[in-house]
Amino acid sequence: MKIPSASFFFCAAVLLSNTAAAQQHKAVDGGPQSVPTVALQDREWFAYRGYYQTFVRFRDKEQPARYPFLRIRLRVWPSRPNLPMDGLVLQLVSASVDQLLPVDPIAGVDLPLSGLAAEEDGLLRLNRAKGSYTVSVQYSVQVRPDGVYAMEWLKSACEQGFSVRKTFGLSYFLASVTKSCVGITFYFPESAPQASVVLRDAGAVDRPLPMERVPYFGHGSLPHVGVVRYKFRDGPQDGKLVTRVQPQVIDFILE
Repeated sequence: MKIPSASFFFCAAVLLSNTAAAQQHKAVDGGPQSVPTVALQDREWFAYRGYYQTFVRFRDKEQPARYPFLRIRLRVWPSRPNLPMDGLVLQLVSASVDQLLPVDPIAGVDLPLSGLAAEEDGLLRLNRAKGSYTVSVQYSVQVRPDGVYAMEWLKSACEQGFSVRKTFGLSYFLASVTKSCVGITFYFPESAPQASVVLRDAGAVDRPLPMERVPYFGHGSLPHVGVVRYKFRDGPQDGKLVTRVQPQVIDFILE
């Protein structure tokens, strides 16, 4: 699926061809199953090893050295409008592993890292029919447990996100030549009406930031979310952004 151009999510596609990979996975086609939404042979599936390698490389090398303020998640995207996102479950399955991974429609999945499943050419099976959904790797800003985001910290995270975007390929690199990361976007679940973001200046004076409720990425299949956008030029350089409720995702704004 092509991510809508209005979005600034940095999703590195690691999509593999099911046809080409099928020969690698015949041994596990009859493996354990726990999500009988559709027949096993009709379910969407993705090879696990490539995602495993991407996540391990980020955890062990890229994050400590270059992207300490970023996080990585696995996102499931509908391949066409109006496909339901409720009740999505990925199943990590190999000869020795069988694990269910509920998919949050907004935040995706924190992929478990199983060396055993990777060695056994494990699969990520989705409880939906083939051809309906795709999976990609998503980079975003770490969500801080204390809900306090110093402006310099956010700017560093923004630059890290901009930097990792350039590594996705030549087209991304060239598109970045005339852009910079100028701010961030908070996404909150619609079910959290108490969610808010305030701009706190050096004198500890809080100014609430406006929130709008819109479909996630404007996509008809995705749920409505509370969105707060903030550009660094709109406030004090030594300020902080404070959230009352943890956002599900913190995205980047490029201009």
